[in-house]
Amino acid sequence: MGEVYRAHDEKLGRDVAVKILREPSLADPTRRARFQREARVLAALNDPRIATVYDVEEGGGGEAIIMEFVEGQTLAERLSGTAAAGSHGLPLKEVVYIARQIVEGLDAAHDKGIVHRDLKPANIKITPDGTVKILDFGLAKSTVISDASDDVATAGATGADAIVGTAGYMSPEQARGQPVDKRTDIWAFGCVLYEMLTGLTAFQRDALTDTLAAIVTQEPNWTALPDGTPASMRRLLRRCLDKHSKRRLRDIGDAQIDLDEALSTDLSSQLHSVPAVSRSRWVMAMAVTIAAVLGALVGVAAWSLWRVDSEMPLYRLEVPTAPMLDSMAPFSFALAPDGRHVVFVAPGQQRLQLWIRPLDQTNAQPLSGTEGAILPFWSPDSRSVAFFADGLLKRLDLGGGRPQILANARNPMGGTWNQKDLIVFAPNAANTLLAVAAKGGTPTPATRLMSGERSHRFPWFLPDGQRFLFVVQIGDSAVEGVYLGSLDAPGAHRRLLVSDSLAVYAPPGFILTVRGGTLLAVPFDETRGDVSGESIPIAQDVSWHPEMRAVLSVSNTGVVAHRLGKSVTRSRHIVWADRRGKIDTTRSSPGNFPQLARNGMVAGVRAIQGNFDIFVTSRDATTPFTFGPAIDIYPIWLPDASRIIFSSDRNGVFNLFEKPTNMGTDERIVWESPDNKFPQDTSPDGRVLLYVNQDATTDDDLWALPLEGERKPFSILQTAAAEDQAQFSPDGMWIAYRSNESGRREIYVRPFPGPGSQKRVSEGGGIQPRWRSDGKELFYIRSDNQLIAVPIHLSSETKTLEAGKQTPLFEVRLGNPHNAQFGYDVAADGQSFIIDIAQGDPTLLPLTIVQNWKNALKK
Repeated sequence: MGEVYRAHDEKLGRDVAVKILREPSLADPTRRARFQREARVLAALNDPRIATVYDVEEGGGGEAIIMEFVEGQTLAERLSGTAAAGSHGLPLKEVVYIARQIVEGLDAAHDKGIVHRDLKPANIKITPDGTVKILDFGLAKSTVISDASDDVATAGATGADAIVGTAGYMSPEQARGQPVDKRTDIWAFGCVLYEMLTGLTAFQRDALTDTLAAIVTQEPNWTALPDGTPASMRRLLRRCLDKHSKRRLRDIGDAQIDLDEALSTDLSSQLHSVPAVSRSRWVMAMAVTIAAVLGALVGVAAWSLWRVDSEMPLYRLEVPTAPMLDSMAPFSFALAPDGRHVVFVAPGQQRLQLWIRPLDQTNAQPLSGTEGAILPFWSPDSRSVAFFADGLLKRLDLGGGRPQILANARNPMGGTWNQKDLIVFAPNAANTLLAVAAKGGTPTPATRLMSGERSHRFPWFLPDGQRFLFVVQIGDSAVEGVYLGSLDAPGAHRRLLVSDSLAVYAPPGFILTVRGGTLLAVPFDETRGDVSGESIPIAQDVSWHPEMRAVLSVSNTGVVAHRLGKSVTRSRHIVWADRRGKIDTTRSSPGNFPQLARNGMVAGVRAIQGNFDIFVTSRDATTPFTFGPAIDIYPIWLPDASRIIFSSDRNGVFNLFEKPTNMGTDERIVWESPDNKFPQDTSPDGRVLLYVNQDATTDDDLWALPLEGERKPFSILQTAAAEDQAQFSPDGMWIAYRSNESGRREIYVRPFPGPGSQKRVSEGGGIQPRWRSDGKELFYIRSDNQLIAVPIHLSSETKTLEAGKQTPLFEVRLGNPHNAQFGYDVAADGQSFIIDIAQGDPTLLPLTIVQNWKNALKK
């Protein structure tokens, strides 16, 4: 119906898709009406599974819809590629992964009263990171948005050519020209699901009339379904493809149940046995993990020392693991340098924790004291494991004892350990690398940011223990990539590779990295410290994480581990929920870091085309608040909602800015200094700002800044621990905050500005304290993800606090539990909450172990 171009929005610095309607289509009132309605329909939808419309333009002899540009291939192209490779259909796990996202998108549209009416593989896009987007709402019907063209039959409105292109996915009532509702999309979904499983269309015939006849009178070829298709999947197909619409699946959201059952059935069928346990769902998930690992590795005990046989071909072993809601956890694994063990994160009794498995045995064991762990890495002698948990870098000696705290690391991005017992690590997502003794101590800078760089991440020592690889991941595109650094020259590093992931050194003489989902081996001259040849592919479809990109591990014996398959990109959404956890589906918007103003408006952050900007959402609309290529985060409302204070790195470090909410342009700096700073809260009278200051050793300290008169900040808490997430009490006399001084994150309350002692309020760990507007209740999120309400009695005269019985309200799954600065906020009456939640499937990606990959390079 229109021409679609890729274009670049110079104002906002992003690529967009421009759909243009020109003559003679422009002169056709029906086509023009449908074109305009498509824009209105897309504008009414706000869901990560549906392409977003940005604007509508007229001029130059045409009309244009400016919308989100979606990279990747269509599902039709994906199926075509599978057929060309000789396969019939997609693997069941991929089918479920794609189908669940289609269901989410359709469910969002149906909730808005919108029926797509043209769902087919060609209108389903799969991005490189695996996100599914539903496109082309040109034929959509809306019960809310309507015009005269809705009454025109599909054939009359679009012509015979369009019927030929979509007839194979029409419902019987659609083929007969009868009125349709959301059940016609459910039928089309069934057709798409059938095609993904079999590689065949359900009803498409050579002639249009034969196709329509098959839709109305015939059944799909059920015998074409793969033999291992679970019963729940077969049941779902028959319910979607029932020719009588009243007997069809009533709501597309109900398909999730059968899809989940199909996936669990398929996973169970891969296991030799699953221990019968009933203590908790996490224990069951762990049983699945262990059984899957054991089942996959039985019979390969000859790999006990993981020696590379020069005569053996390349060998890959796929190890299924349990689904995990935390998107970072599946990417937290490490092979020991001696190749004898693998350590990985998986569900434990209550929280995720580290598990260790000797590769020449058939059992895995949990490592006590590692609850909440992510991103493990080994000591060079393979006797100790370092990891990050509760905002800290910790070390666990496998010979016995409890973990030792080495340093603060609020939002870690990897670490590495050399033979001199020195650890280089990335303490947060927006800073340089630090070095600290493996026994603990004061960290010192290991790198310095150069021009255009904003974040150094994922170091990996070379064998000399002096030089290391690391990634510049956030910064100008001209500087991003893999770099070589050295402990004796923190300010002198140089780029080796352009890559979209971390890099590891594989002895002797290779750097392994990932580019575009392909695992590459790059010849590396260790003496000169430079790449020395062309990249050689080892594996395809390596999984990808939005913050860590691809994650790899390699032993000194040359064995490589990575995740394989389409990565799950779990979108961030701001939703409203009551005290029982029931979500109001009519009040939802993409974004994170939600902050609620007294007038009910919400400030949040969105990442669009890799750029972080602040948005303001009312009940009716979401409006961009900041613009440009800088990272703008952590919005804080002034009490009268006249201004928002936020943090931005537009000047090289994160400084504090403020801007009026009347969308004026007089943005100005509140406070700047050489350290990163992040706003936390303002006092009830709007005169004082609490903020976190990160000094050169990553200690997060609480400071206060007067917003009137002479703006001279003063320290509130400046200790060896990390203190953040501070909130003023409604009377301004107290602050609640988070600290890891006990070895894990807990919630404390202390008088402001002092003097007076602090009191711990949380039980069992806690993050993100929030006050009710009358100060009589404090909320926080416990380490088991439960939102907790605590009655509070404050005495400003005696400077005392009494906390009542803790009441769990409901489970909260934050978008990023490891860096959740502002994951939720509380309405004034304490009866409802806005929450930054992660939307998407639990991540289910097999761990792939590759042996003898170097021998394949010789061929």
